[in-house]
Amino acid sequence: MKYDPAKHHRCSIRLKGYDYSSPGFYFITICVQNRQCLFGEIIDEKMILSDAGKMVEKWYFELGNKYTNVKCREHIVMPDHFHCIIEIMVTVTDAHDGDAHDGDAHDGDAHDGDAHDGDAH
Repeated sequence: MKYDPAKHHRCSIRLKGYDYSSPGFYFITICVQNRQCLFGEIIDEKMILSDAGKMVEKWYFELGNKYTNVKCREHIVMPDHFHCIIEIMVTVTDAHDGDAHDGDAHDGDAHDGDAHDGDAH
């Protein structure tokens, strides 16, 4: 089904007042404008990435290099959208600000070598 703005009304599901830079796991979906299949196609039940899809995947993994407190978890590139889970970890500044969640802090060590890193395609 093609996206029709007259029928499909989009609402933000963001929590008002929530700081999305806070440590935690975040599920993210990014859709291509007008749901065009720009990221690739599915052939014989396998996703074949286009150059644009390869670019999305490449830059997704660059997030962890650019932001040392971000760990890229699961992801999947689909023909017209992209899903991923990123983890924002506590930084030294967060821990000293008193904003860190007691018992919720992630230092990343528990997940190092995790079989999920970069395996989803």
